[in-house]
Amino acid sequence: MTAFALFKYLHLLLISLWVGGQLFLPLVILPVLKNSSDRENIIIKAGIRFRKVGHVVLAMIIITGLAMYYVKMGSFSTLFQTAYGKTVLTKLILFVLMWLANNYHEKYMLNAIEKDDFSYKNIKLRAKISGYVTFLLSLILVWFGVMLSTGMF
Repeated sequence: MTAFALFKYLHLLLISLWVGGQLFLPLVILPVLKNSSDRENIIIKAGIRFRKVGHVVLAMIIITGLAMYYVKMGSFSTLFQTAYGKTVLTKLILFVLMWLANNYHEKYMLNAIEKDDFSYKNIKLRAKISGYVTFLLSLILVWFGVMLSTGMF
């Protein structure tokens, strides 16, 4: 197995964890807890757990992505010189935007937890919007990955 193949395998596995984790809460946990009296507590615990895992996963996505680029291109200077490099650079910028949206989501949720303020007026809209933005940017990043893997850049 080549270094590139190993990095790509890890990169894809990590992306699956990130995107799959984002889908797990609304598609699995929320419907199961629809009428649960302990709904908020379980959602908070799941969110905090995913946050811990998510931070490691996002760091590893960056590391494996940059490692793949370096193995393939031999230098980071080509980020500004080739179509492939410019596509990777665009993907990095989108990743930072996704990371910022996710951090806003986490910060807002943690502030609500600390203040014990879960009124729907206060939290629901901001949590949904920042979660949707994070997820949408995640999907766009996956599309950029497909473009890079298939030469569609």
